Amino acid sequence: MALWKQIVGASRREKHALAHAYLDSLPENVLVVDLRPRITYVNSAARQTLASMASGVGAAFGVTPDEVIGGSIHRFYPDPARLEAVLRDPETLPYEAVFALGGTALRTRINRLIDANQRHVGYLASWEKLPGRVSANPSAQCATSISPGQDVS
Repeated sequence: MALWKQIVGASRREKHALAHAYLDSLPENVLVVDLRPRITYVNSAARQTLASMASGVGAAFGVTPDEVIGGSIHRFYPDPARLEAVLRDPETLPYEAVFALGGTALRTRINRLIDANQRHVGYLASWEKLPGRVSANPSAQCATSISPGQDVS
């Protein structure tokens, strides 16, 4: 109950700080995306994972982990038009995709962010490394499913 009182009585800036603290406490990789859709926040787990995959991220997407915030989420998806269609259609969310980054299989999940007034304000994307390796390819490849150890080429 004390935590709820802390949230209710907080200023907008304090609520933002609390939200970031909550997201940073999660062990999952989380990106917050606005409606443009630009990445506005990367939690601690995602920053660490991106840093560990820096060469693959650079080869596949032409960015460093430090350049992720402020960039479009489209650059991380092989078919930006398809992703845009998914984001704009509430019936397709939550959305899940599996793709390859270098030799690593990643699963991403995207869902809408709805504020207290029931307005759509952005998206929350979480992602995780999957067990097993996929064929090393410097470009990201989308797949509908990958089982551990399956080769995606």
